[in-house]
Amino acid sequence: MRRRNGLLDELMDIGSRLPWGVAVVLAIVSFSALHYWATRTAPVPGSLATLGALADRQLVTVLASLLQYVVPICLLLGAVVSWTRRRRGVDLLEKAAADPARSVHSMQWQDFERLVGANFERSGFDVEQTGGGGADGGVDLILRKGRETTLVQCKQWRAQKVGVKTVRELYGVMAARGAAHGMVVTVGDFTPDALEFVSGRNIELLNGRILADMLRSCEGSEGHAASADGRSCPKCGARMIRRTARKGPTAGQAFWGCETYPKCRATAPI
Repeated sequence: MRRRNGLLDELMDIGSRLPWGVAVVLAIVSFSALHYWATRTAPVPGSLATLGALADRQLVTVLASLLQYVVPICLLLGAVVSWTRRRRGVDLLEKAAADPARSVHSMQWQDFERLVGANFERSGFDVEQTGGGGADGGVDLILRKGRETTLVQCKQWRAQKVGVKTVRELYGVMAARGAAHGMVVTVGDFTPDALEFVSGRNIELLNGRILADMLRSCEGSEGHAASADGRSCPKCGARMIRRTARKGPTAGQAFWGCETYPKCRATAPI
């Protein structure tokens, strides 16, 4: 993990993790607030008792004067990093749609995380890339839609199956952060123990076959899963999207499922 060198790096890191539009708005708001404090006129002290308060006011004014440009610039630089990262993810998504197996297996783990993040962004999620996972780290992506948060672990392993330890660790992080849903995405597959562990839990395991099916559906569409010709969910009225069964007698087969899953579990055959 890259070491950060103080406030400036922290601010850039915050901006780079946020959607670039949010980082730009945050830069504007921070400049307005700091500029307000930097230009406030200090009152004339009426007595010795008010000198302490005046000194505190002057300190705030000096700090605001210094930071009113530094903070917005750092956030804007972070927004540029965020936009570049997401643009890279979109490019990877377009290339992978044509030939998922070859594209995904040949890319580095960093690009794999960007690809998965871009895939969920096209599905309407707000995606935060934590940037600290590394090749074998913890949570790599944080997905938000409405009030629900989904934690995603990406494993770009070609030969090794993802075991129950990885899934159990993700479940622990979900509990600690209060996340409603979790996902593990891998190029390869999962061990039987991992598949058994997620039974009855809000954790979704996406193996290489399911991922390839999702990426192919991106070709020529704006979402990671094509809509069912405008079909709405028969239960809640939300959009129906293409999914792939993970287990059971229909494992590997595609079907239409409600995009609000797991809140709504309505399905329809393709």
